[in-house]
Amino acid sequence: MRFATRLLFPFLLVALTACEQPSPPSQKAVADKELVVSTATLQPRDWQLAFTAYGHFETTEEIAIAVDFSGTVEKVYFRDGQNVAAGDLLIELDDQKQQLRVRQSKANLVSARAELEKSRETHFRYRDLMGKGALSREQLNDSQASYERSRAKVEEAEAALALAEKDLRETRIISPVDGVVAEKRVEPGQTVLAGNSLALLHVADTLRVVTFVSEREVNQLRLGDEATVTTPAVPGRTFDARVELVGSEADANTGNFTVKLTVNNRDRLLRPGMSALVELRGIVRSDMLVLDKGFLVDRNRRRVVFIVEDGKAREVEPSFAASAGDELPVLAGLKPGDQLITSQLDLLADGKAVTLASEQP
Repeated sequence: MRFATRLLFPFLLVALTACEQPSPPSQKAVADKELVVSTATLQPRDWQLAFTAYGHFETTEEIAIAVDFSGTVEKVYFRDGQNVAAGDLLIELDDQKQQLRVRQSKANLVSARAELEKSRETHFRYRDLMGKGALSREQLNDSQASYERSRAKVEEAEAALALAEKDLRETRIISPVDGVVAEKRVEPGQTVLAGNSLALLHVADTLRVVTFVSEREVNQLRLGDEATVTTPAVPGRTFDARVELVGSEADANTGNFTVKLTVNNRDRLLRPGMSALVELRGIVRSDMLVLDKGFLVDRNRRRVVFIVEDGKAREVEPSFAASAGDELPVLAGLKPGDQLITSQLDLLADGKAVTLASEQP
């Protein structure tokens, strides 16, 4: 009997201790407890759609190097893929015929000028004699005609010399632009005919990026809009670009619209055929309410936000304009001055009592 009494005391102690612990709060009490939340005041501002598109580089201009006369190539000073500057000597042609033509044209000009001087002196002498009555009108008219023919011969000889000198200069073919040799089409010793293409140059200082955008994005673009371009071929560099063409008709297969941009390539790091990632920016829209999509929460398959209204969280389902980034432009459902709740989003429900963190003591 003494043994049973000893076992009873520990049991009574445990029971008494359990009775002294406070009971946990009810679920209703937890639900009614106010949440302390942070907010952001919605204010209208300028907003611009930003989106990206993939494309490739191509040349803005191709220049075919050719001559206006036949000849034999003596020297070639370039190779495929070589960078050339405006004024660089590219090709030398055999110029013996052109040298002879220049010398002949110079001699013809000297002869024509001598004849002109002689006929001029004759004409003025005849005019003096006519004034003294020692010469007939017919003789004076003949001297006048001879003088005019001599002047025409001088002009003709001057033109022939200029043409011969031009042909001589063009036996030394120089690059008309800064560019890259896309194709070498001639070798030393080769005979070329007038109009033959000897080389193809790509203008290098400016390239073009061709890309494609969706129907949702195409109306956001305007000619002259600025953009930036990157390429894996030149890591770490960003290149400025400008929209030069916005397609007016969608591709029948993809439904996308062609967009072309010019890109500054002064450093000659870009080449036609390289891939490009284009960051485009659309039309700037004024007085837009914009919120970060991180403040959206999912409620019954709806994307909603919560605002503070009369000390409670109110659920709102806004509608948004198209956007490819984290910023969402609001079309309806929210207004300037609304207090957007930005914290405790997982614990919020419509009608939940809230206290602003900024109002905490």
